[in-house]
Amino acid sequence: MPAIIKALEELHLLGALTDDCKLEKPAGEQMARFPLDPVYSRALLLANPFNCLEEMLITVAMLSVESIFYDFREKREEARTSLNHFASVEGDHLTYLSVYRESNEFLEKRKAENSECKVDKILRKWCIDNFVNSRSLKHARDFYRQIRGNVEQMGFNVSSCGGRRTWQT
Repeated sequence: MPAIIKALEELHLLGALTDDCKLEKPAGEQMARFPLDPVYSRALLLANPFNCLEEMLITVAMLSVESIFYDFREKREEARTSLNHFASVEGDHLTYLSVYRESNEFLEKRKAENSECKVDKILRKWCIDNFVNSRSLKHARDFYRQIRGNVEQMGFNVSSCGGRRTWQT
């Protein structure tokens, strides 16, 4: 029973439930439409007015999968160099965003000249070269498409802050 009470308290604090444990309108109803942890659902809702929903969708997708980086003991120095290439001093979330965007840019360049089957192989090779777990990245990409579909169905505009730091005004 304490776990249920704690969960209800968390949902209330996130703005999903009213004081009498009904879904808050519209936040609670919107959060309930996502196949996500309530914290991630709320993050998506809050990202929309800041015009950084694209970045939050990517971050939530990357956080929702197993570890994105491989740790090869025999190639530890190479792996560290690769991680440093993506790393952001501002934190892991921006590092994940960097990995996702760089893999996307790489794929976009290759898609025009290759079939879908070859694109998967090319992505796996890119992942190996960059010490990225290809299965986790594929799951993150699939999950991103799913939750992007959810926000678009809700009428949200999936916009990007384009690297601008809208949280620092």
